[in-house]
Amino acid sequence: MTIISFKINDFQYTIDNKLTLIQASLKNKIDIPRFCFHEKLAIAGNCRMCLVEDLKQVKPLASCAINVTNSMSIYTNTIKVKKARESVLEFLLANHPLDCPICDQGGECDLQDQSLVFGSDRGRFYEFKRSVEDKDCGPLIKTIMNRCIHCTRCVRFSNEIAGTSILGVTGRGAKMEIGFYVENLMSNELSGNIIDLCPVGALTSKPFAFTSRPWELRTYNTIDVLDSMHSNIRVDVRGTKIMRVLPRINEKINDDWISDRIRFSYDAFRRQRLFDPMLMVGGSFLKVSWKRSFSFLKNFFLNLIIKNNLSNLPLRNYFGNLCDIETIFILKKIMSFIGTDNSYKNYLLDSRLSYTFNTPLNSIADADLLLIVGLNLRISLPILNSKIRQACIKKSLFIYNIGYYSNFTFFVKHISTNYKSILNIFEGLHWFDSKLVKTSTKKPIILFNSDLFSYDLSTVSRYTNLISSEWVGINYISDSSYASKELNYCGFDSSLNSYAINYLVNYDDKIKFVDVIGKSFSIYQGHHGDVSALYSNLILPSTSFIEKNSLYVNFLGILQKTKKVLFNVGNSRDDWKIVNALIHYLGFDKFTLTSSFELISLISKSSPFVLYKNSSLTFNFSFYNPNQFNNFVFSSISSRFNNFYLGNSITRNSKIMSLSYARFKSKNYNFFKS
Repeated sequence: MTIISFKINDFQYTIDNKLTLIQASLKNKIDIPRFCFHEKLAIAGNCRMCLVEDLKQVKPLASCAINVTNSMSIYTNTIKVKKARESVLEFLLANHPLDCPICDQGGECDLQDQSLVFGSDRGRFYEFKRSVEDKDCGPLIKTIMNRCIHCTRCVRFSNEIAGTSILGVTGRGAKMEIGFYVENLMSNELSGNIIDLCPVGALTSKPFAFTSRPWELRTYNTIDVLDSMHSNIRVDVRGTKIMRVLPRINEKINDDWISDRIRFSYDAFRRQRLFDPMLMVGGSFLKVSWKRSFSFLKNFFLNLIIKNNLSNLPLRNYFGNLCDIETIFILKKIMSFIGTDNSYKNYLLDSRLSYTFNTPLNSIADADLLLIVGLNLRISLPILNSKIRQACIKKSLFIYNIGYYSNFTFFVKHISTNYKSILNIFEGLHWFDSKLVKTSTKKPIILFNSDLFSYDLSTVSRYTNLISSEWVGINYISDSSYASKELNYCGFDSSLNSYAINYLVNYDDKIKFVDVIGKSFSIYQGHHGDVSALYSNLILPSTSFIEKNSLYVNFLGILQKTKKVLFNVGNSRDDWKIVNALIHYLGFDKFTLTSSFELISLISKSSPFVLYKNSSLTFNFSFYNPNQFNNFVFSSISSRFNNFYLGNSITRNSKIMSLSYARFKSKNYNFFKS
């Protein structure tokens, strides 16, 4: 490792890797103004705002495009540098419109900030300002292209991170402009990030337009649980209304980006909400109190047991992927009291390696082969999909796919659509085995959809480098809750066939057992009036993840906590409190909890979710459809895997997301299904 010693403003600094001047300055907390530079994007060097002076050079240097060399001495605040920056701003403002009072970027505009510090007190250009036609990017992004300063951040993000190369630069000189080569829409799952990247008001959020100013908002830090990555987000609130959702930087998880699913679905938290408990009477729902609803359940349960001479209550529990750890833990308790076995049968959950993503996200670029099995990453984990794309850009990563005919943003060689190819690979009967053996690949990665099947990879790991002392390339991705696997609770006992009661907790998938629901009594506990609520007999209103302080585990096995941003809607309550009250009414007083601290303490003592589990490399082998694997094709999987915009109860009740789905679908821009 080479140590480089250099000077900035006559102060000595050292770095141990090769960086550009601006990166070295920022690392040492020396700010350099810039418009086009961004650490996660390729260097463009076209705004010239980051000029610095080197006494050995005649002209100022663009610090974003020059690497630090040994014994270099640069200055960031000399008269020459300040004059150069003033001249750059003078040219940028020559064609920039004077509409700051009505610009949504006001208060957060880099051009405003730099003009205040480095700008001139008067302008010398009196010609007509040029005019550029605004582009139609769809219902999410608003364009005012007269404000564009051609930093090309949006173009580089579209090409490098998002993987949809639809934005570009046309023309030269005064006729230069950014837009689409062919009329198009920004139909990408990460398109909203160009709003954050734009240093001026050329690209802004269309739903947020003319609604609020940044200084009017209160900020809360929380996480996004709409996918299993659990990206770190910032929620801006005015009064009791969410105004916008922005990303928070977390290098281990989501970097600087978030998906459009959480960025633009915030309006759903005040639409189609469940306010009070409701009981189905005569084909319509009647509002009841919490006390009456629990009393009704207690009497119903007792009458059912006595009438049918049952030893245990025939209760089946389903929960969705928006359930937190506290709720799943207490659901497991109530089901154990009733006498139902709800542990996973198809997993050996003594090791986190058997159900989590084991390769660090920053190490994906080190891999030399990648196999994707049964996953459409652009829907389930769009940020992981972008990380794989960046790995493809940095090096020649060979990627293969078994499953969907998906429209990936990188080159993928499709192998097959059914289970048989997977079985043949594990038995050494497939041509792909020659790619996977130790002599061919040093750091292979396999991504499995653990909602469909699990595998015994102990035999595969003998002749491959999937597991070694320095590398673990076996990764499981699930659309369901990882907390359920941490607590070894699958939600229902699949060994029983008939149920008198269905208890659905935040379970809003388009369930396939509608016939079963019609014949049995169904309890729906959730925050939105969605698919499952329509078929239920009793509705218990709960809070969404944005309205409670709860623990969640993401697909990397990282434990994070949501922040209570809004107050409870109506008479809704936290999920675990509802189940706790139900336990009390059923007579299990020994387990009744009084506070969330008591619950978390109990979880910590009885469950290993805080500590890592055993590091045993034993993997269970189990096909979820063992008799049908020859004929099972991935295109027959549930519809939640092919709808990015309307995939859960929150996004389905968002007007913004519904408009996006309708607009992109009508234009035949369907990125999630090729």
